[in-house]
Amino acid sequence: MMLSVRDVAYNGYIPIPNPKIRWYASLPPVNSDLEFGKVYNVVSEHENELWAFNWLLAGIFNPQQGSFSLDGVMLDAPQRRKIAWMVRYDEIRRFGRFPQRVKNQVRQGIKKYHAHNLSEYDYFNHFMLAPTLYIRYLRQQSSEGWRSSCVIGLSHNRMIFCFPSYTRQGFLDDYHNLWLGDMLQFMKSLNCLILLPSLPNANTYNLCDAIIHI
Repeated sequence: MMLSVRDVAYNGYIPIPNPKIRWYASLPPVNSDLEFGKVYNVVSEHENELWAFNWLLAGIFNPQQGSFSLDGVMLDAPQRRKIAWMVRYDEIRRFGRFPQRVKNQVRQGIKKYHAHNLSEYDYFNHFMLAPTLYIRYLRQQSSEGWRSSCVIGLSHNRMIFCFPSYTRQGFLDDYHNLWLGDMLQFMKSLNCLILLPSLPNANTYNLCDAIIHI
């Protein structure tokens, strides 16, 4: 599977996880072919451009020009929204409104999609989830929240995972050998497409298959 990005550009204000803040982004035209089953290190001089690209790809809003296509089939924003996941931002809310505990979100996804033929035990095993944190809300988790968020997305049959543009360099240094490397390798084995915005260093070279400059 291949996601093609053609002349995608955006110039204007973009939404940020804090709805009270609006950032202006001037995203120049982006052209790239992103292969599923790979991790891409997304690099830009401006954090705002990384936010814009991630949110456009995830279908949160549409580009002012350009297009996204999957194996030659054009994808509009609602279609991208169904296959993409913003890590630590997206959640499955009850009735589309009320937050749910991680456990409930995962079980709901397993029951509805049976994605990747993974059971709840499989998710626990591959993502090293702690039972005491699994019953909490995502907002109540710290480092485990990254793994829990990916599990929620996978259980709901998402295939594209966009990590936040503020993923700090220390995040990679702290968790690369603990669990991040193994987690990304497992997600790659499920044919997921993963975007990891961060400055290139030794860890990104080990974790990522290619670099995208925007």
